[in-house]
Amino acid sequence: DNKTSTTKEAYVHPLSQIILQHLQECHFEWMERYGLNEHLTIQKDGTFELSFPNHKGGKIWTSYDAKEKKHYLSIMFKGQTVTTGQYLLQDNMKPAWHSDKRSTPEKVQDAVDEMVNMVSSCT
Repeated sequence: DNKTSTTKEAYVHPLSQIILQHLQECHFEWMERYGLNEHLTIQKDGTFELSFPNHKGGKIWTSYDAKEKKHYLSIMFKGQTVTTGQYLLQDNMKPAWHSDKRSTPEKVQDAVDEMVNMVSSCT
């Protein structure tokens, strides 16, 4: 079999990279169960979208609100009920030394874990 594939290097924002890496390392079976491991789109601005193939319109995505200078992880999952959630990943308006003692990767990973648990509890 002589299949070849070409992969273009894509810019992935560091927060998106933390999410994708955490999903792959800690929640890969969960991603496979929902078919997310085959439905990744990287946007030009470094954000991403993962689509739930068996749940029409369901997706997980990152976004940046330029006006508010905030990075978000969002989900829309259509199981027996429509579940939505949005997690603030980083607020660039706050000083780097604000009160949360967790590191940025820890906060992002906690948001991912919460999202995974939310979807798992809906199915």
